[in-house]
Amino acid sequence: MVGEELKKILLEMGLTLSVAESCTGGYISHLITSVPGSSNYFKGGIVAYWEEIKIDLLGIPREIIEKHTVFSPQVAIEMAKGVSRLFSTDVAISSTGIAGPTGGLPLKPVG
Repeated sequence: MVGEELKKILLEMGLTLSVAESCTGGYISHLITSVPGSSNYFKGGIVAYWEEIKIDLLGIPREIIEKHTVFSPQVAIEMAKGVSRLFSTDVAISSTGIAGPTGGLPLKPVG
């Protein structure tokens, strides 16, 4: 189970975790908190579905979004940096993309 492996690694290393989610809508946080003892390393998360939340709360420069789109690896990296800064965590996970089942584009497919 991925959650148990994550727990083991974080506890062994004494690290804290936060999550910034877009297309997953809180599902990653749910999976993390489904593991008993997750409160020992998981500080919390943000569901940043709207572009304005990514900019205003997570601190992603608008220029990065305009240049790469909210679905890009560049924005995912900035989301992780932003939530790590907000929650003062050692490690952060982020997710972005087109959730589907519709809305995909040839260069930006669902997923």
